[in-house]
Amino acid sequence: MTSASGEARTAAEWLRADGRLVEPRGAGVTAEGTTVDRIVIVRAKGMKEAWYLASSRADLSGAETKKLYGRRFTIEENLRDTKDLHFGLACRPPTSGTRAARSVAALVAFAEALLTLLGAASESLGFDRMLKVNTTKKRTHSLFRQGSFWYQAIPTMREDRLRDLMTAFENTVAQHAVFRGIFGAI
Repeated sequence: MTSASGEARTAAEWLRADGRLVEPRGAGVTAEGTTVDRIVIVRAKGMKEAWYLASSRADLSGAETKKLYGRRFTIEENLRDTKDLHFGLACRPPTSGTRAARSVAALVAFAEALLTLLGAASESLGFDRMLKVNTTKKRTHSLFRQGSFWYQAIPTMREDRLRDLMTAFENTVAQHAVFRGIFGAI
C-alpha cells in the first residue's frame, strides 16, 4: 500500500499498535498503485483479527465503513441458518432453471422472511431471553432461528403468550411495505 505522499508499507504495517482506526487518504493498493476512495485499517477491542477494508464509498466515514462491513456477520448468520439441515430450511442453491424451481425458491424466501420477522417480534417482547443459556446481552440466535423456534412452539404455547407474540408479529410485519401490500387485502 502506498500513501498519497508516496510512503509504501504493507497494509499490516499501517495498523496502529493500539488498533484504532486508520484511514490513509488517497492510498494505492496494488502494485500498479491503483487508488481507492477509502481505505480502513482497524483492530477494535474484541476483534480476533484486524480488518483491512478498501471501499469505493467515499460518502462514508471510516467508522461507517467499518460498521457496514460488520453487518456482514448477521448476513452470514442468516445464510448459515438457511442451509442448516437440522435447524434451518436445508436449502441448497436451485440447480434447475425451471419455473417450478424458481417458484419454490421464491416461496422459501418468503417463508424465511416471515420467520425472521416472527423472530424479530419475539425478540421485541424479550422472548429471546428464554432461548439463552446464559445472561449475555448480545443475540445468541439469529432472528430466523428464533422465529423458527417460536413457530414450532405455537401449537403448545400459552394463550396469553401467543396473543402477545401475534400482536407483536402483526406490528412487525406492518412496518414493511412489501408485506403491507401482500397482506393488506386479507
